[in-house]
Amino acid sequence: MSEPNPVGRPKVMTPEDLHKLEEAFAIGCSDTEACSYADISPSTLYKYQEEVPSFSERKEQLKEKPILK
Repeated sequence: MSEPNPVGRPKVMTPEDLHKLEEAFAIGCSDTEACSYADISPSTLYKYQEEVPSFSERKEQLKEKPILK
């Protein structure tokens, strides 16, 4: 029997994904826009936030004080 082919991307947040999300939040992007930029699904972001609550706090800080504001 052959192994089943996985469908879609693995649901793992990489350091590059986190960096892209932080960049996007720092310029005032919404969750959807930031996820699009990082090439992840919003569900991946929300799952990560549940697993790492400190990231939710960081996200809110970046959104409240955008760099270019």
